[in-house]
Amino acid sequence: MRAQIRPAVVTDVDAILTIRTQVRENRMSLPELARSGMTRQGIAHLLSAMGDDAPCLWGAQRQGGVVGFSMADQEEASLFAAFILPQHEGLGVGRMLVAAAEAALFRNHADLAGNGSPKPGLWILPASGPAGDG
Repeated sequence: MRAQIRPAVVTDVDAILTIRTQVRENRMSLPELARSGMTRQGIAHLLSAMGDDAPCLWGAQRQGGVVGFSMADQEEASLFAAFILPQHEGLGVGRMLVAAAEAALFRNHADLAGNGSPKPGLWILPASGPAGDG
């Protein structure tokens, strides 16, 4: 079953935090996340504040639940995060989440491609090896 990528909503907050604490790389505990400013309230506020036409956080829904998320920082024009539950790695979910964030960045920052022509796939990593997509 292929994942469905969609803008994240407030009801995804617990899943986002769960994913963040269960990833293989750059794992953080809930207290560590809170110290860095990533709290239930902070994420809920971010999701409530973002407009439908300008999402910055996406969720990957698969098998009835959120299995990954990505986040773009529009002010910094950068991909901020992409995390997948370990049991859903290697299925293309990460690639789809990065593509959603990338598309939003190119919509708002056409100069990212250098000549004003967006080039999707700039940040997509090879699917093999330790840096492969999740």
